[in-house]
Amino acid sequence: MGLFTRRSSLFGRSRTLDRDPLVGRGGGYYAMLTPPSLPLFVISAVLAAGALLFRYAGVDVPVVTSANAFDILAIAYAILVAGVLLPRF
Repeated sequence: MGLFTRRSSLFGRSRTLDRDPLVGRGGGYYAMLTPPSLPLFVISAVLAAGALLFRYAGVDVPVVTSANAFDILAIAYAILVAGVLLPRF
């Protein structure tokens, strides 16, 4: 299955949807979202928490300044998005 998969019905069949004229007409495309693996989630959470600490708590790390804390936060979000969009990642 790819990232976008065709599905016959988004909600499945139920008694209330059986009378709907649009049920069974092909449905649409939806994104195959998967939960991120635990290591990716932990890495993302640690980076995000670190970025918040660098920016608002004034924690000093030689490589990271408060000016590039947003970059670290964006990297953490990109890792989390990759874990959600890419299966088995």
